[in-house]
Amino acid sequence: MSDLSCRDVRSVLGRGRGRHRRVALNGLSFTVESGEVVGIVGMAGSGKTTLLRILGGDCLPSQGIVTLDGIPLVLAATRRQIGYVPDPPLVPPELRGIEWLAYLAAHHEPRPGERSRLVSGVVELSGLGAAAARRAAGYDRGEMLRLAIAGAALTGRRLVVLDETLTGCDPVLGHDLRRVARSLAERGRIVVIASRDVGALERVATRAIVLSRGRVVADVSMATLVQERVAELALNGGGLSAIGDLLLCFRGAVRTGEGLAVPLVRGRTLESVLSACRVRRVAVSGSRVRFPTN
Repeated sequence: MSDLSCRDVRSVLGRGRGRHRRVALNGLSFTVESGEVVGIVGMAGSGKTTLLRILGGDCLPSQGIVTLDGIPLVLAATRRQIGYVPDPPLVPPELRGIEWLAYLAAHHEPRPGERSRLVSGVVELSGLGAAAARRAAGYDRGEMLRLAIAGAALTGRRLVVLDETLTGCDPVLGHDLRRVARSLAERGRIVVIASRDVGALERVATRAIVLSRGRVVADVSMATLVQERVAELALNGGGLSAIGDLLLCFRGAVRTGEGLAVPLVRGRTLESVLSACRVRRVAVSGSRVRFPTN
């Protein structure tokens, strides 16, 4: 039996009929084992946030079932095993970091001595440091993320769910948050991370679940995902006349109608491709990263 299982999960958002309702997840199924760090990848509107809200216990699916250790996630006892960091993180601004962590610990551990040990452990793990003594209202983004992931590490005894936590981090913060994710997985937790920053995900996740229009369109190793990513560029005007130069610049690139498809391999990123276009004064009217089968 898989430790985390989603079976035929469907989520319909909105009320009424027709245009007032939107299918966010449509028959989504996958399983995750203990000790895995899994990245959830997809374009905007693919269903990532809705999926993570369900896994984090923040909402229920319209149909289908999600289980943790074979027990439905709808049960309170199961949901108490989950640590969830939404985007943006939700932390009471009037509380000091240490007070919020103590509040969480009080709802998960009846022994005072053990509660103190848990709080000290996650403060050290997250690198929150002296900021734990200050009120959350004065935190910068990095301190807020450290506090949020400390709370998720404390409450997520079996499952830790992180929504866009790695996106837009500076190098030091990104390194520390990835270290925390790996450490939790090594302790047998299940870690599920959604991020628009596939470069950050590939440094921590070993597996990627790719979503498109609410469905799983690929469930592959992170190495496979990285090899198959493609940057699609839409060109116009002078950009079209420069396609020959770009094909020579980007090995493996192919022309696609009014644009170019560039494989993101050997450390190549969408940002580096766009930067090369700017250097050559090539006008790019639109761009996106296409994942396997997406």
